[in-house]
Amino acid sequence: MAASAGIGDLRTALLVVLVFAVLGPPVGALAFGVMVAAAAPFFAPDDGLGLLVLYGVVLLLPVAWMVGGLQAVLTGAATALWSWRHGAVPLRIPLIAACVLAAISVARSGETLDVAVLLFAAHPVAAAASWLVCARLLGWPARF
Repeated sequence: MAASAGIGDLRTALLVVLVFAVLGPPVGALAFGVMVAAAAPFFAPDDGLGLLVLYGVVLLLPVAWMVGGLQAVLTGAATALWSWRHGAVPLRIPLIAACVLAAISVARSGETLDVAVLLFAAHPVAAAASWLVCARLLGWPARF
C-alpha cells in the first residue's frame, strides 16, 4: 500500500490497530524486563534478581496482552484515526498516545517510583516498535 492509501481507508486503520494490538504488549513486556534486568544490580547487586526478572518476563510473555492489551489497542486506535484523517502518521502521534496511557496506567498501579519509571518507559518503546512496523508496511515516511 502506498502512503496515500491511508486517507479514509478502513483496511489501513484496521491493520494499524492490529499491528499495535499484536506487537505492542510483548515488545513492552520485553522492554520492561530488559530495563529491570539492567537496573537490578543497582537495587540488589548480589542476588541475581535481574536475570530472574528477565527470565520471568519471557515465561510470562502471554500475560503481556492482559497487562498491556488495552493500552496497545487504544494507542493503535489513536494512530489509526490519524492515518484515517491525514494519511502517513508521524512517530509523535503514537508516542504521545502511549505516554498519556502510560501515565494513567502508572498512576493507577500504585507502584514505587523506581518501578513506575520503568513501567512508563516501556510504553513508548512498544509504540515506537509498532509504528516502525506500520511505517514499513504502509510506506509512511520517517518523520517525528
